[in-house]
Amino acid sequence: MQDLKLTLIDSTYSALDAKEVLNQLITDKIKFIDRQLFRNQERGVPFNISLDQRGIRLRQERKKMMDILSTLDSDTELEINCTVACKTKETAI
Repeated sequence: MQDLKLTLIDSTYSALDAKEVLNQLITDKIKFIDRQLFRNQERGVPFNISLDQRGIRLRQERKKMMDILSTLDSDTELEINCTVACKTKETAI
């Protein structure tokens, strides 16, 4: 597979819409992590502390972001750019 670069967000939003878009994006990632942890538990896979800590950090970042965005005036606009880069990774066997 060749490397992949995806532009996920490249737009200007009102403060209210930016809050909704970013909150939903982070919330979906948190839900994904929670589902992975639950599935692992159901299958008897050892607890993944780094995955759990990632969920905790995302929750903290989401709260910080929501606190900041909540202070903005409703007529404030935010330019949001978000790019996802995927590279193949060699795995040790």
